[in-house]
Amino acid sequence: MPAEVAKFFQASRLPAIPSDGWPVVFRALEAYAAMHEFNLTESTKWARDHAAAQGHEVPRTAFTYVVLASRGEAPLNAQPPPEAAAIARAVLRSAVQRARLAGFEVTADEEAALASWLQVPGDDEREDADEPQGADALEGLS
Repeated sequence: MPAEVAKFFQASRLPAIPSDGWPVVFRALEAYAAMHEFNLTESTKWARDHAAAQGHEVPRTAFTYVVLASRGEAPLNAQPPPEAAAIARAVLRSAVQRARLAGFEVTADEEAALASWLQVPGDDEREDADEPQGADALEGLS
């Protein structure tokens, strides 16, 4: 883990999952939001179980963190449901804000390093139109 990223895990209490686990979390929660009425307990359980069914073992705490961190900007009960990229950007902004509230000065380079670690698309990027959304996005998890 890059040093620029490590401080966010302490300050923002980001779950310590590998970089390649973050898109799995974002896509699984996108699929849940597209298919279900929101329930915190069910959203984290469903998303974790479906990611696991695709061969991705990610702790449920990571899903819970993302649901709670994204609720201000990309709540899973929004209509239309948020896409994985919107969820990812909301988590990035939440982590940066939490770090600042904890007293850390966050540079643009550090924020960019965290965005890279979380695999957050840029604000001007949208998910490829050819990529499946909702329930079909789980197929892309493997």
